[in-house]
Amino acid sequence: MRSVALAAAEMGLAETMIHDEQCRRWVRVALVAAVALAPIAGRAWADDAAKKKGNLLDQIKTLQEKAKSIENNWSIEAMRLKEAHQIMFQRNGWTSESDQFALNLINEISTYGPFEAEAREGVFLNGVQSRFGLSEDQVDLLNDEMRSESIAFTVKHFDKLMPVAMEAVQAKAAGEPFTPEMIAKWSRQLEPVMEDALAGVNRVKDKLEATMDESQKAMLEKDMAAVVKRHNDIKTQVQKWKRGEWTPYDFGMENDPTYASVIREYLPPKDKSVPNREELVVEVTRRDQSLWAKYVADFVNKYDCDEGQRNAAAAILKDSESEAAKHLSANGEDLEYHERRAKESPSERKRAYHTKKAEELRRPIGMIFDRMCRRLESNVLNREQRRQLAADKAKGKKAGNPAKGKTASRGN
Repeated sequence: MRSVALAAAEMGLAETMIHDEQCRRWVRVALVAAVALAPIAGRAWADDAAKKKGNLLDQIKTLQEKAKSIENNWSIEAMRLKEAHQIMFQRNGWTSESDQFALNLINEISTYGPFEAEAREGVFLNGVQSRFGLSEDQVDLLNDEMRSESIAFTVKHFDKLMPVAMEAVQAKAAGEPFTPEMIAKWSRQLEPVMEDALAGVNRVKDKLEATMDESQKAMLEKDMAAVVKRHNDIKTQVQKWKRGEWTPYDFGMENDPTYASVIREYLPPKDKSVPNREELVVEVTRRDQSLWAKYVADFVNKYDCDEGQRNAAAAILKDSESEAAKHLSANGEDLEYHERRAKESPSERKRAYHTKKAEELRRPIGMIFDRMCRRLESNVLNREQRRQLAADKAKGKKAGNPAKGKTASRGN
């Protein structure tokens, strides 16, 4: 049962409750889902499938053999996947606390190869159990529901997944880059699968939610909202991909050596506008820390930080968010009151008074943010990176960057 549960997670039927990544990244849907499901398909419904699909088991065997050549170098592949995940989440603005949990879980699972089913499953289930505080009975329920959805999904969509999986694995094994034409074909083939997978996720979610207490339900609803947002973001992109407008940047693959010879053929994506310091501070006072997480993600990506540096930056972010949360816990109601009165008071004098009081209550958040920025710059970056930081700040001043105080450059 545990290997079946993992297969569902790989395919996105249960793991998607947390991050929905496999269901939306077409290539990895085809590659990992079909590979992980191959032994299950052979065990659970080999006789029936063989009658319906003819050479199904031969296809599975061929796919597994091709995939093994990738797994032989999995430590390198995992490193590239992790970087691609980081870039993709950051580029799409998936930076909320739920998104960051999903990203970390994806990367932890990705350290194990497709055939290391037991290890992958353990990471996934432990992550979910810790996230929601699940009991052993709830974990067993999750396993059972994943198994049911996994088999049903496989039987229904194997004919769509297999051709895409075969092409993706063959290209990957040969070290050949994916092309816009390939992604367009795969997108058209797999677009119906995406909605069906999300429906399966919701069924698993509903069964599990029925056993949860209120705090667990609140966390699950929060994470599912992030899932749906990511799902809808990719649905929008799929329409573009179907027209052949995909680029390696869409999958965060611009640094993958496989694309080194072709990446110049694609225009890099335009950078999204970055919030300034005031916006970053205000978002936290509104109980939304996602922009701080995005700031840190942008920071470590810009200066090409290694894993150790990224972990240090994440620890600084967590510490800063905790400090801000304590201040808001003690003063948040007063802040909300003064902000509301600053907008609603009929008297100009009273509006000015409440605006000043709100600014006073928000000021410690700004100080926490500034301290976080200084810690990132001094405690995370190495000497060469700090030189680059200084050059960036000097360049910003020469370009006539609007003054925002001593943290002006942090909004860019």
